[in-house]
Amino acid sequence: MTKKPPSDMGELSSLMFEMGRKLKHQISVDGMGPSTYLHLETLRHIQEVGQPDMQAVADYLRIKSPSATRLIHALVSDGLLKRIPDANDRRRIELALTPAGVRMLEKATRKRAEAFARVIEPLSSADRKEFARLLTIITRRS
Repeated sequence: MTKKPPSDMGELSSLMFEMGRKLKHQISVDGMGPSTYLHLETLRHIQEVGQPDMQAVADYLRIKSPSATRLIHALVSDGLLKRIPDANDRRRIELALTPAGVRMLEKATRKRAEAFARVIEPLSSADRKEFARLLTIITRRS
């Protein structure tokens, strides 16, 4: 029996929360616990933009500088990131992925995509296109 679509924002919000929970569970099953999600997003962002500094990472993640410092320190300690002194400004430190960071990000990206595919598996091809269209609208306007 198919559940009827949500009739109010509370129900829709609950469904979004439940989908996030299921996705986190799938990622966790693949050996990437929820605590690593922020790490992975940090690595992905750094790879995408090049060599940002700590403040740029904090701004992107919408976290305070001390939290970004702890996060970056953990990634450096794990050998996934390296700090690079800015040649023009000794106070500025840029961040870049190490070869181990690149490998880990590639593997995690693949596993995350596989987990997401399992979560949306019940959708038909047309439903997936519609879902992608709706997510695009939501993310571009928020």
